[in-house]
Amino acid sequence: NNFSEYSTSVQGKMAVGGNFLPANNGGVTIASGSSDGAGVYDLVVGGNFSSTGYSMGGGDIYVGGNMTWNTPTLPNNAYVKGSFTDASGGSVGGTIYYGTTFNSSATYLSHQVKSPGAMPTPIDFVSAKTSLDSLSASLAADSANGTVTHSLSTYTLTGTDLHLNVFNLAAGSYSSTAINIT
Repeated sequence: NNFSEYSTSVQGKMAVGGNFLPANNGGVTIASGSSDGAGVYDLVVGGNFSSTGYSMGGGDIYVGGNMTWNTPTLPNNAYVKGSFTDASGGSVGGTIYYGTTFNSSATYLSHQVKSPGAMPTPIDFVSAKTSLDSLSASLAADSANGTVTHSLSTYTLTGTDLHLNVFNLAAGSYSSTAINIT
């Protein structure tokens, strides 16, 4: 679905099936702990991307719709199936590939902006959702065989099966707590 969090950092890779639209024009850092280079997607967005104060840590970004990015910080490439708009300049270490139009007040080198034509989508979000919904339903049918104890702000999950331990926790009941697994 859509991503609307803001003022946060995602240490690893991220996939958003809908739109990437951080609320309040808030900044988001993706793959800040990544050492991926060009040719590896650290962010895939199925819909539109719109952000201010955003930076990429490692690899490439793919946007299936339009991308509006004020002051981008991107060490490698951006693949945008729709239009790319940058209203205030930024830092791009690779190439911006765009599908329809390119609009920017910044000066990019000629090798940094290209319209390559067709761009394959790296993730089929409809198929992934179907597969993950099926897996979730299958896992939800498993009976609990582990024990859960709670003391102050710590949950302890204890499993004794050598192959699979299943624990039942109520949704949201473990917010702002520690979870220890034994």
